[in-house]
Amino acid sequence: LQGDWSSDVCSSDLSAMLLGVMYARSLQPTYRAETKVLFEPSGSVVNAVSLKQSDTLDRIEAEIQMARSDGILQAVISDLNLWEDMRFKRRVRPLDRLKDRIMNRPMSSTKPVVTPQSVQRHVRQIINVRQVQSSSLLSFYAQTRDPELSAALSNSFAENYIAQQIESKVQSALDSLSIIKAAIDEAGENLEA
Repeated sequence: LQGDWSSDVCSSDLSAMLLGVMYARSLQPTYRAETKVLFEPSGSVVNAVSLKQSDTLDRIEAEIQMARSDGILQAVISDLNLWEDMRFKRRVRPLDRLKDRIMNRPMSSTKPVVTPQSVQRHVRQIINVRQVQSSSLLSFYAQTRDPELSAALSNSFAENYIAQQIESKVQSALDSLSIIKAAIDEAGENLEA
């Protein structure tokens, strides 16, 4: 009886070890790239006021939401031409094929499926934006199995965020300039009257 028990334990341990080895071999390394950007709140140049400490969290959260906006996401996808990238096409990966078999769905290995929503969802899962500790820095980081893709994604998100911030500041300055010009014109008219 004792000999049978130990052989069962050994076979269980061997099975667990074999599964562990198979799992470890199936893992692929992931690469993380990070880009840091100094942020400044959006707003009018004329109406600029110093922000209180209590406003800091709202400001940071607003910047993070802006950095993760659909406009920036679509610009990144377009810049990197991710619509054509095979890494973003569904049913190319073995895990998707296995999932289709389990769900008893027809598989299409010859014609991968790609939709704007699936690419956007995939990119949203890869990229993350957060505040760097208690600073005025935003960290854009991407984690994928391809080091070049990780770097391209984090850099593209940061570049598009910066471009949007510059556009916002220029528009704010132009709006402020038109307000000042209107006030000067009104003051001139009042002076003449």
